[in-house]
Amino acid sequence: MRGAATLERRFRAAAASQGPEVGAALLSARFGVRLDGGTVPWCWPRLLALWEALATLPASAVERNPALRRIVCVQGVDGAYRGTATRSPLGPGTIELGALRPGTPSRAYPVPIDRFIAMVHHEVGHAVAARLGLYDTLYERVPHSPWLFQGDREAFLRRLFAGEDPRTLQLGRLYLAQPPGRRSLQRALHRLQAQQRRWGQSPAPASLLRLPAVRHLAHNSRHALPCYHRLRPLPDGTLAFYDSGYGRGFVLHAGRLAQTRVSAYQMRSPNEWFAELFALHYAPGLGHGGLLRRLAGPLRHIADWLDAHV
Repeated sequence: MRGAATLERRFRAAAASQGPEVGAALLSARFGVRLDGGTVPWCWPRLLALWEALATLPASAVERNPALRRIVCVQGVDGAYRGTATRSPLGPGTIELGALRPGTPSRAYPVPIDRFIAMVHHEVGHAVAARLGLYDTLYERVPHSPWLFQGDREAFLRRLFAGEDPRTLQLGRLYLAQPPGRRSLQRALHRLQAQQRRWGQSPAPASLLRLPAVRHLAHNSRHALPCYHRLRPLPDGTLAFYDSGYGRGFVLHAGRLAQTRVSAYQMRSPNEWFAELFALHYAPGLGHGGLLRRLAGPLRHIADWLDAHV
C-alpha cells in the first residue's frame, strides 16, 4: 500500500532528526491507533520496536480492529489489555505497555523472541480475541482448545462425581470453596461431617477420601499462581478444575493443555492460552506462523485457524 510505504519512509527519516512526538503521530496515522494518554512518554527505541511489532500483524488485528483503539506506555505493569469489560480512564480497547526494553530477548518461549515485541503481540492477541468474541467459545471454535467452560464448578463436580456416592458431590463443593492455596480434603470432610451432624445425618466416612474421583479432584484442582507452570500431565480427556489468578475457574481437558503449551504463562487462563499462541504465530524473524508450524501437530492446526480467522 503506497500510503503505508510513504508513512514508513517518513517515520524512518524522522527517527534520525526529529522528536518522538513526530514518530508517534506518524505511527498513529499508519496503524490507526492513538498513542496519547500514557503516564510515560514515548521514546524512539520503543516507537521503532512498536512499528516493527504492528507491521508484522494483519490489518484486521490492528488498523481494522475496533477492539484496539489506543497503545500507551505506563508504569507498574509489563503489559495489559483493557477491554470493554474493564474500567480504564483511557477507555476500552487500550493496551498498556510497561518498562520492558526493546531488544531484550525473552526466554519464556521455545525460541528467543524480543520481549517487547512479544508483549505487544500478546496484548494485540487479547484485542483480536475481543473482536472475535472468543473467550466464551474457545472450545467450540479454536481447534485443540483445552478449555471447556469457565466459572462453573458445579458442572465440573457433577460430571466428575456422576455415579459416585452422593456425598462426594457435597465434599467436592466444600473442597473447592476453600482458598486455592490452602485446600485440604481432610478439612472439607470435617466440615461435611459437622454439617451432617447438625442435620441429624450419619457423618460421611473417611473412606470417602480414598475414592478415585475424590483423589482426582485433590490432585488436579490447581490454582494459577504461583504454580500454573506445574500442572501435572494428565491423559487427554481427563477433566481438571483450574483456578486462575483472576479469581475465576475453568474446566479443561488436561491432555490438550499439555499438547498446546508454548509458555508457562499460557497456562494461566483461556485468555492467556490464546494470546500466547497469537504472539508466537506472528513473531518476526520466524516466517509467518513459522514457529507454531515447526512445533508438535496440534499447533499447526491452530496456526491454520489463525490464518483463516484473524
